[in-house]
Amino acid sequence: MVWGGAMNMSPADDLLIRVERTLDLDSEGQLVASVLSKKAAAGSTHVVIDIPTGPTAKVRSQADAQSLLRGLQLTAHALGLTLHGLISDGSQPVGRGVGPALEALGLRVLLAQDGLEAVERLQDDPRAIDLVLMDLTMPRMDGKEAFQAMRRIRPDLRVILSSGYNEQESLQSFLGRGLAGFLQKPYTLEALRTALRKALEP
Repeated sequence: MVWGGAMNMSPADDLLIRVERTLDLDSEGQLVASVLSKKAAAGSTHVVIDIPTGPTAKVRSQADAQSLLRGLQLTAHALGLTLHGLISDGSQPVGRGVGPALEALGLRVLLAQDGLEAVERLQDDPRAIDLVLMDLTMPRMDGKEAFQAMRRIRPDLRVILSSGYNEQESLQSFLGRGLAGFLQKPYTLEALRTALRKALEP
């Protein structure tokens, strides 16, 4: 059971913790309130949310992820927050999402739901993007296809590949193609920072 008083976490969490109930997974509304109340309490104005989705993640289906993202967007708007959301491959553990990590590094981030949208965003303004951090496994267009399409648009584009598979398996299709780096999931914030720094070096 969860019971008792507040824990001085955030207003929404304190209210939820005061409610005596059988311990179970948070409802969608509770999850939205918990995440965004922390951001608002911290004084954030822009929020990047990564929603890992899959059989081993907290959000199991694309439909559930889309519903959660809509709830986050509506609530963020009501709180005066600018929110960008990404539904990603859930093969990495929950809590290791790349969106919050990039936000923490102070980067300006453009998000794409899948490989095809990433290519379309690059096509819209090829010089607006300095670096792409891309998953190997994505819906509609996978990492290999997206990489090839991006390089046709901009041959000098720097791309870091990320995957839950090991580096040797993941890079077989990319040998000699000039990837800027590889990150194996799960990875730490320090590993992400190091990969970004190396990839962005002149």
